[in-house]
Amino acid sequence: MNEENLPIQLVEPDPEAMLRYYYNTEDLEESIAQFGQIEAVHVYKNGEKYYVYVGIRRYFAIKRLCDKYGKPCEIKAEIEEMEPDPETKFGRIFQENEKRNDFTLYEKIGFVLFHGKLAEALVKDKIISEHFKKDALSLRNFDVTEEDLKRWLGIEMKVSKKVNLTLGHIRKIAELEGREKRDFAVAVLSYLEVPASLANNINIYLINMAKNERLTKALKEKGIENPYEKEPLPAFKLHEPSKPQKPQQEVLPSPVIEKPVETRTMTAEIPREAIEAPESAIPKEIFQPQKVIPEQTRKAEIKEEAPALEEEEKPVKEEEPPTMVLFRGESSFFAIDGVYVVFYNGAKPEVRLIEITEDGQIVDINGKKFRIKLMNSL
Repeated sequence: MNEENLPIQLVEPDPEAMLRYYYNTEDLEESIAQFGQIEAVHVYKNGEKYYVYVGIRRYFAIKRLCDKYGKPCEIKAEIEEMEPDPETKFGRIFQENEKRNDFTLYEKIGFVLFHGKLAEALVKDKIISEHFKKDALSLRNFDVTEEDLKRWLGIEMKVSKKVNLTLGHIRKIAELEGREKRDFAVAVLSYLEVPASLANNINIYLINMAKNERLTKALKEKGIENPYEKEPLPAFKLHEPSKPQKPQQEVLPSPVIEKPVETRTMTAEIPREAIEAPESAIPKEIFQPQKVIPEQTRKAEIKEEAPALEEEEKPVKEEEPPTMVLFRGESSFFAIDGVYVVFYNGAKPEVRLIEITEDGQIVDINGKKFRIKLMNSL
C-alpha cells in the first residue's frame, strides 16, 4: 500500500461503502480549506478509477471545495491495487463509522432493504433493532426503492432541515400510489411535524391539507408541487349544513287526447213518463219529519260506531350527538373522526378546519353534529 495525491476526477466513492444518503461536510470543508487534508483516504484501483471505501466524507468535502473554488483538486490517498475482501472492507468501514452511528431513518431502512450485510452488522452492534428490521422489511410490499429513500431524505432536509418522520409515517406514505403523492406526503407530514397517529388515514388527511392555500404556497416555494391540484377534490365544506333537496315531483304521463267523434244532432220525441215521475216512485219518508235523537245518546252511538283513534304520537327526544375526542398538547389540537380530519398547530402556519373553543362544545360538520371531548395527550 502506497500513499499518493490523486486528481479528484479519477476518484469515486465505493457504492457499498456509502452508508449515508447525505454527507454534511460544512465543518470539514472549513477545516480542510484552513489546514489542508490531514488524514489520507483509503482507495482501491479498478481499471482507470480509484474507489474510496474509507474516508468518504473527506472525499465529498474535497470535491465540493474543488467545485466551489477550483482547489484543492487533489486528494491524499492510500492505494490498494485490488479491492479488499468483503470481511476486511466492511470491518474497515465500520471501524471508520463506529463513532458516527447517528444514521438517519432512511439510511437504516436502506440498509435493511438493500444492504443485507450492513444491516446484519448494525443489528449485531445494536444500532438497528430486530423489531425495526422486521417492520422495515414490510416496505418490500410497496416497491420502495433506494432512490425513493434518498429523495425523501432530501425533501425533509429541504422543508425542515431535519428528519421528523418515523418508520410508521414511511409505511403509510408507501401505501400511496404514485411518486408525486408520496413526495407531497413526505413534505406535508415533515413540514407540519404531524404525529404518526394522525397519518393513519393519510389519503383523507392529504386531501384536506392540499386545500390549504398557505400550506401549498409555502411548499411550492421550496420546490414541492401539490399533485392534488391536477385532479378534482371531493367536496368538503365546514360550518355549512347541507341544504335539504326539494323532493322531485312525480312526472305523470300526459293524458291521451282522443279525437272527438263527429256526431249528428237528431230531434227525437221524449216520452212524457221520463219527465213526470209517478208519485209512487218517490219515497214518502223523505218528506216526513226526522226523529230527534238526544245529544248524549248520539255521542254514545258515535263512540260505538267510530273506529278507535290512534294514540297521539309522543314527541321524539332528540338524540345526543356522537362524541369526537380531541387530544390536546401545548397549543395543538388533533382529531380524526371517520373521513373528517382536524389539525391545528399554533407553531406553524395556521391550518384549521373547525374551531374548538371549549370542552363539550357541539360542532356542525356537513350537517352532522358532534360533541367535543377534550383530553390531554399522553
